[in-house]
Order: sequence, then structure tokens, then C-alpha cells
Amino acid sequence: MGKSQFSMWGWLLQRITGVLLVIGMIVHYLYLHFFTGGILNFNIVTERLHSPWWVLFDACLLGVIIYHGLYGVLGILTDCNMKPSTQKTLNYLFGIVGIGLFFYGFIALLTFYYKAPV
Repeated sequence: MGKSQFSMWGWLLQRITGVLLVIGMIVHYLYLHFFTGGILNFNIVTERLHSPWWVLFDACLLGVIIYHGLYGVLGILTDCNMKPSTQKTLNYLFGIVGIGLFFYGFIALLTFYYKAPV
């Protein structure tokens, strides 16, 4: 895959994750602030995250947020006309950081899932 194809797919995925981010944040906001009766506390969040569907939703939202944010920062840095080797190193570095952040957040979600609801 050439550089132009990688850039095209990254650009397209950046737009798709932007749309998914807006949709996900609307669902997240509406559920937590309106469908819980306006009460939001640790027990309600723990109870919600005991559902595998909400854990899946939050894991997907977490992945979308991380990709969109890191690829956006990478795009800003790429505009600085750096050497191709530096850009390649940053691509790998941001990929590793993104995977690490996702697993760290996913472990936190699983902690709530396996905790007994109060």
C-alpha cells in the first residue's frame, strides 16, 4: 500500500470516527443525564457498566475517541513537513500509545463489569 492510499484511508477513517464520535457522545449524554432520572452517581454508573452491551458501547466509543484524537494530533504534526523517517516513527509511536490507552481504558471498563452491582 502506497503512501497516498494510507493517507486516503486515514483521512476517511478520521471523518467516519468524527461522525461516530458525535453520535456516541449524544447517546452517552442522553442516557446518563436524562434516562437515569437526572441522578448520576457511582452506583448508577456501576450498574450500567454491569451490562455487556454498555461495556461494548463504551469500549467502541473509547476506541473512536482515541483514534480520532491521536490521528488528529498526528495530522497536525505531519503538517510540519518533517522527514519521512520521523513521520514513520511518529506513526508507530502514536499507534502504540493508542493501543496502550485503549487497553488501559478497557481494563477499567471490565473492572466495573465484573464488580457486583450495588
